[in-house]
Amino acid sequence: MPSAWLKPPSPSSPWRPYHCPPSGDAGTEVDAPGLERYAKGVLDSLAVMGINRRLVEMRSRHRRMSPQEEGYRELFSEIAALEQRRMQIRQGT
Repeated sequence: MPSAWLKPPSPSSPWRPYHCPPSGDAGTEVDAPGLERYAKGVLDSLAVMGINRRLVEMRSRHRRMSPQEEGYRELFSEIAALEQRRMQIRQGT
């Protein structure tokens, strides 16, 4: 009896693997605006992750600097600009 469990489904069976949509269904059409929104979201997330990595490194360096050191204010300005850019990306502009 256990060998019956291993038989593949017949072509007339309603069972289909999740990753394989039935052929000829309207569900196989691509939703172009949805795909564009998805791609933009993925790219925005990647950009934010890259900015976050840079901010961590820059903040760490900034904390170790003395306010009298050369470049202290410039580094702070760069951090502020990256924070602004990250906010713009998150807001979708």
